[in-house]
Amino acid sequence: MLLYLRRHWTHRLQQTMASMVGTIAPTPLTSEWLAAHGCDVEDGEDVDGEEPMEAGENGSISRVALRRRGGETRTLVAKRPPTSPAALSVAATQQWYARELFFYEALAGRLDATTIRAPRRAASALSAATGDFCLVLEDLAASGCRPFREGDAAAGAAALGRLHGSFLGAFDALDRGPLPVMPVQVELADFIEAFFAKCWASVKAGGVYDPVSYTHLRAHETEADLVCR
Repeated sequence: MLLYLRRHWTHRLQQTMASMVGTIAPTPLTSEWLAAHGCDVEDGEDVDGEEPMEAGENGSISRVALRRRGGETRTLVAKRPPTSPAALSVAATQQWYARELFFYEALAGRLDATTIRAPRRAASALSAATGDFCLVLEDLAASGCRPFREGDAAAGAAALGRLHGSFLGAFDALDRGPLPVMPVQVELADFIEAFFAKCWASVKAGGVYDPVSYTHLRAHETEADLVCR
């Protein structure tokens, strides 16, 4: 009975949170919203459209075009939360977006730009109550940046290691920093074990998985599972 009630109210909470997503930022974004949330918007510059790029379990990505008075355009990349109530619940529990914003606001600038070029944050907003958020970043594709190549992996790992190493011992028991305590739900244990067993079997059989971004890995980081520490 208690398990039923827990699942019932968890479902209700997920549905409520999902209904509130999308209220923190308009779609498409406006130049007024961007300026109010930290973006350097030029006088007379207006949003000229927002094109969806991809959507997944961790959120949706779109490209925002801004047109200047002279007709020139520039682009930014916007990230919003997923529409799935279950994914939103997990994101809120694990503090995905608070930690992602923390990375871009406080840490990205400390990366060696000659090795890893992290996009600059243009604007951001986050609701701790609902999990709704919007993160607007520099469009690296428009800046001429290229994806990592196989030969870049070692240099990239070393750069991330230096970033993590610079915070060694910085957080004591009273100041945990951006890493959360991860709750473990017993009822999900069998599912998680089966999922990883399937993944490992695929890896051993020569299966190929799509790569994930560093921020995706950081979103799932805990004190027990550090990324590039």
